[in-house]
Amino acid sequence: MKTTTIAGRLAVLALTVGLSACGSSSSNNSTTTTTATTTTAAAGLSRSELATRADKICATAQSQSSTIKAPGNLAADATAAAAYFDKVFPITDAETKEIQALTPASDAATDWQSFVSAQVAADQLLQTIKQKADVKDASGLNDLGKVKPAGQAVATAAKKIGATTCAGG
Repeated sequence: MKTTTIAGRLAVLALTVGLSACGSSSSNNSTTTTTATTTTAAAGLSRSELATRADKICATAQSQSSTIKAPGNLAADATAAAAYFDKVFPITDAETKEIQALTPASDAATDWQSFVSAQVAADQLLQTIKQKADVKDASGLNDLGKVKPAGQAVATAAKKIGATTCAGG
């Protein structure tokens, strides 16, 4: 029963903590930038711009992850767990990389770095769980207990930036 609860939280982690990167939002400063956008990009993104872009990234990852059904009992079926994590991890990893690509303005840099660090840690945890599930390493079950705290760390840091979608609501 407890494993099912943790599995549900892991699915939420994959959906909400999923490491904040949305395909189109981090590449907005391409060849069609305006002078104002170029100036903003050179100085870094404001807190509100970071929040908007991060939330778009998180919303995309949440949408993609929502189509992946978590197995009913991750502890009982290592093959199903491995298949699940193999589908979820690429989404969260892409999300994280896109978030990392955003550059904050100096006044938002400290809070942004806290968010990015929490996101990276959650992504690394998910990667560890995925790798252990792939080789049917039962020690990965212990890592499931770390999912909720990792998700809470991301949510707390996201709220500080103002990224409410990344914070889970």
